[in-house]
Amino acid sequence: MKLDKVNVSMNYYKSFHFLLISTILVILSIDLNAQSSGKCGYIRDSDLKNMCLAQAEQSSSYCGRIRNEDQKNLCRARVEKNRSYCGRIRDNDMKNDCLAQLGQSSSKCGYISDSDEENMCLAQVKQSSSYCGRIRNEDQKNFCRARVEKSSSYCGRIRDNDLKNKCRTEVR
Repeated sequence: MKLDKVNVSMNYYKSFHFLLISTILVILSIDLNAQSSGKCGYIRDSDLKNMCLAQAEQSSSYCGRIRNEDQKNLCRARVEKNRSYCGRIRDNDMKNDCLAQLGQSSSKCGYISDSDEENMCLAQVKQSSSYCGRIRNEDQKNFCRARVEKSSSYCGRIRDNDLKNKCRTEVR
């Protein structure tokens, strides 16, 4: 009878030990993924962080974690390069930006009501930083230049930490 209790205890110990090691390995792999995704881990807003991770890892699984439906569809459209998700976006400016980016058509940028967003759209579609110079918000202007010129030096000029980290993740 004592021998059976020892065997049960040993099996329990082995199972518990295996579970503990498995848990540690999962935690380590999550941490390594966060490191490979650049600065996404430092973004405080969970929706922006998931958008960043989705783009950095090219995995739409992160898009499913985004609470805002428009941002979720924008994320899926960008990562999967599928314009059909743009059509599901209710916000007209976001929808037009999505369609312009994926269709590489600057005509949709003209339908964006905010002039800074319109210029960001035009700069990206036409790959011309001259449109970035028209953006009034300095952080957005630097983000635009970093993306279009593919130069992370502009990221360091951004004051907003979330945008700076997103910039550093997208522009390498």
